[in-house]
Amino acid sequence: MSAGELDTLIERAATTRASKEPVVSEQPPATVQAISSPGWRLHHIPQGCLFSLRHPGHGWVSFVLSPGERAAMLTVMLAQALQPAPVAAEVQPSVPDFGGRAH
Repeated sequence: MSAGELDTLIERAATTRASKEPVVSEQPPATVQAISSPGWRLHHIPQGCLFSLRHPGHGWVSFVLSPGERAAMLTVMLAQALQPAPVAAEVQPSVPDFGGRAH
């Protein structure tokens, strides 16, 4: 299977999953597999902000953030940036090394 065919299969699977029950939880799972320093893009659009993150397996995943959501995210990120880093035992995501970074 080519990368393009696999991308199409993943997209179809994600679209199908979005219509299935139970819905994806509003809360993230207790343990996560996190991507370190993903590529990202922000574009100002009439609805607010188009926020895109690059995942090495899912490709570019995009979200439209309203002006209020964008302000809330900025507030949380700024507050966290001004705090000391958490103790290592508090947060331990599994971070696979996929290499590369696109900004």
